[in-house]
Amino acid sequence: MKRLSLKILSLASVLILSGCSLTQPKVVKPAVDPELPKVNDVKVIEDISTIGFEWQGAVDPRVKGYVVFRSNPQDEGGKLAEIDRVADRFATHYVDRKLQPNTKYFYRFATYTDDGVRSEPGKTIKTQTLPMIKSVSFIKAIQTLPRRVKLIWRPHTSRSVESYIIERKIAGEEWSKHAEIPNRLSAEYIDRNLEDNSVYNYRIRVKMYNGLISAPSEVVTAQTKPLPPMITKISATNDQPKQITVEWSLAKVEDFSHYKLYRKSFFWSYHAKVKQNRFVDRIDEDGESYEYKVSVVDKDGLESLHSVVVRGTTLPKPPAPKIGLIKMDEKSIYLQWHPSGDRAESFILIKNGERVLNNLTNTVYTDRDVQPGKEYNYSVIAVDEYGLTSEPSEEASLFLPMVLEKQ
Repeated sequence: MKRLSLKILSLASVLILSGCSLTQPKVVKPAVDPELPKVNDVKVIEDISTIGFEWQGAVDPRVKGYVVFRSNPQDEGGKLAEIDRVADRFATHYVDRKLQPNTKYFYRFATYTDDGVRSEPGKTIKTQTLPMIKSVSFIKAIQTLPRRVKLIWRPHTSRSVESYIIERKIAGEEWSKHAEIPNRLSAEYIDRNLEDNSVYNYRIRVKMYNGLISAPSEVVTAQTKPLPPMITKISATNDQPKQITVEWSLAKVEDFSHYKLYRKSFFWSYHAKVKQNRFVDRIDEDGESYEYKVSVVDKDGLESLHSVVVRGTTLPKPPAPKIGLIKMDEKSIYLQWHPSGDRAESFILIKNGERVLNNLTNTVYTDRDVQPGKEYNYSVIAVDEYGLTSEPSEEASLFLPMVLEKQ
């Protein structure tokens, strides 16, 4: 029984070992023929992201082409591995692309045949890509412009430059690509539609024709032009006939252009462009009321915040007089009235709906142009110093009876 168990275990071990050999075959390295020609005396031309090689072509007809070995700069061991093949023995050039700038690389070259046999590798070639070109050497930001910043820089000297990448940053945000300016000889960019009185940071990277992008330039900062200061003092009249005079404090702006006056009855609207700090609003109605506000505009068209709102009113009509007494005798009617307030300078007498007397300065009147048997209606209008007239007073009526002669 024990012998049978040992045989089974031995058979299982053989099967396991056989399975391992099937799933994990040994890596067979290509055969190396020391008689095949080597690749030596390789000339090197280094660039920022490419390295070019040139060698003497192989004349041996057994050679099919060339194997390129390169080290990985990220590999600490510096091992060289095959990266490419040149499948023509008559080729004598090779360019390795998409390399890291300013990085060391090691290369070897070998020949190979149709059946995969290689020559011994040639000498190890130590190379290093060129450093990435620097960004522009000079950049300046012109500030205090209206809602914009102007950038100027010195065009790059390298003819490999395709464009300039403008990066912008404001407080609380990260750097981001804002614009790309084509043409190496371009030297200006204007950033428009910016916030008033705001700070912006800029830097420039150069982009090459091969797609490589430089490190950023130095950072420049600019602030946009602030708005003109708003008007803090403003007034409007309430005692002028047929007009409202609006006055405000003078603007303290060096590049002052004009003021903008806004008026509101039911809604706000732009009413007038004013050069002085005073405006007379001519209005036909008595007692008409409007609200006003004003702003300052500079020569760049920037407009300040609006001032506080004030209300103005044209002088209202004088109050209507009151008739206090009306009486009669046989041939006349006597009237007396009283002005309301102190604005009345004269009076107009209305008799039966018609104006019969103007410029009355007294407050009494005796009407002798009357006839018995008729009714007479009277009202009085007050006139102030500006010629504004009140509404007619309440009517006073009187019937003049017929006088019968004694028999």
